[in-house]
Amino acid sequence: MRKSRECSRSNPHANPINRKRGRDDTDTEDDQPDFKRHRASLETYPLDFQEEVKQLATDIVASIYYDINHLCAVRKRAKLEKKDEDVKFYRRQYSESSRLLDMLVWSTWEVSKMDKIDDPEGTLRRMSEFASLCGWRMLSICLTAEGFRRALRQTTEDVKWGEVVKKIMDNQWSIEVYARSRRLDWRGLWFRYAYMNHEQVDEQLRFRRKMWEEHPHHIVQTIDKKVRRPRFEGEAQIHIDEHIFDPNSDLWKAKRRKRDPTLRRPEDGKCALCGRKKLCECKLDFSAGNLVELVERPLIGTGVRALCAFKARDILGQFIGVLQPPGFEGDEVYALSHVSMIDDKEQLAVISPKKYGNWTRYMAHSCKPSTKFILRTIGRYTVVTIEAVADIAAGKDITVDYGDEYWVDREDECACGENECISKKKEEEEKEEEEEEEEEEEEQEEQEEQEEQEEQEEEEEEEEQEEEEEQEEQEEQEEQEEQEEEEEQEEEEEEEEQEEEEEQEEQEEEETVYTYESSDETFDTDDSGTDESSGDDRTYVSGRFN
Repeated sequence: MRKSRECSRSNPHANPINRKRGRDDTDTEDDQPDFKRHRASLETYPLDFQEEVKQLATDIVASIYYDINHLCAVRKRAKLEKKDEDVKFYRRQYSESSRLLDMLVWSTWEVSKMDKIDDPEGTLRRMSEFASLCGWRMLSICLTAEGFRRALRQTTEDVKWGEVVKKIMDNQWSIEVYARSRRLDWRGLWFRYAYMNHEQVDEQLRFRRKMWEEHPHHIVQTIDKKVRRPRFEGEAQIHIDEHIFDPNSDLWKAKRRKRDPTLRRPEDGKCALCGRKKLCECKLDFSAGNLVELVERPLIGTGVRALCAFKARDILGQFIGVLQPPGFEGDEVYALSHVSMIDDKEQLAVISPKKYGNWTRYMAHSCKPSTKFILRTIGRYTVVTIEAVADIAAGKDITVDYGDEYWVDREDECACGENECISKKKEEEEKEEEEEEEEEEEEQEEQEEQEEQEEQEEEEEEEEQEEEEEQEEQEEQEEQEEQEEEEEQEEEEEEEEQEEEEEQEEQEEEETVYTYESSDETFDTDDSGTDESSGDDRTYVSGRFN
């Protein structure tokens, strides 16, 4: 459900669609610049002149749509009401169209009547060129439009007329579909030439598909210049002019509501059209819907194209569909909330036009829309209107903003292409998120690298410290070993010295003993040197015993 297709409330503005152009087919275009007739390209002229000519061509094409719609409406009304002014108006338009077509037919196929034709302004020449470029059928359709006939007579400069023809050729299929879907009697202009038995006459009188049996908004013009019926979920969509409210439906029975939720209440305020506080019979003008068409657009699907210019604050129509109870979720594409005039958070109903509705359901989304939904009190009801927020040129699409929430959790994306497009913002946000993620990853990588580097440095420091400690231990061990060796050596030296001292002491003692004995005792010796007194067999040699 389009929960985010919000509507707001504001003061109304008059609908300008019924403002009829004041014009006369006999007027002249004296204010036009006097250029020589030549086939020079429009691009060779100054830019301001180019814009002026293009706008002129756009206005003439818009007048063709307007006049066809008005003529068909008068014809229909004349049949029903049979008012003299309607009958006279229709006959006058038909007569003027026939007179111009007679000029071209006579000059082309009735050579004998050529001397009766006077063409000082080149009207006949322009008609002939138009017929050769656009065909007799398109000429017949356009001749029924008062604006085209006036342009045919008054646009004497070739560069201007060339741009008008180009603009009509760009819209040729659209104009034909528009005329046929509104039952324009352009074929009636050719019945008077049936006696000629000419192939062109036969072609114009040939029976064609009755587009007028369907409502004009049951026709969608395709990209390949064909027509199709608008469908949703396999079912044909049907045009209606007012809401459908069925209190006996299961959904409304479950809510126990029998009163139309859009009926006006005292708290809904004054009527937006007449300003009365009491109930009135005011109704919204739907004539703007006669000057739009349904077209197929790439990527977008069915859209709505304006066939005339609309001004900002013009009320173009009412959003219409089947009224469903609050909370209805059976229409995720077209549905729009109908809220209270007092509290926009209070949902009174859901307008679901997925099957029954009008042209407003086909307005494409744009992030820079040309219209908006506005809730108003009009007559006996509160209605959701479509108001132009900017000038809409003829030939431009009518768009509205579905709201940001519409795109939440949707697989498709906005394809409006505006600079403010939500998809672009989303892409920018995603890009920013990606950049932020990349920056975070880079920072994380840098941090990890820094940590690794720090760890490596710590490991190197630890290794260096370990090496230093090992070296110190080794040096200490070497010093200790050297010290131990020195101590051992010193001990050995001391021992040696001690031994030497002991030996020396022993020697000294021995010498002392010997000296003592030598001085205190008397030895008797014989020639063999034996001590007879002690009975010892030791031999004394040089004062020592052996």
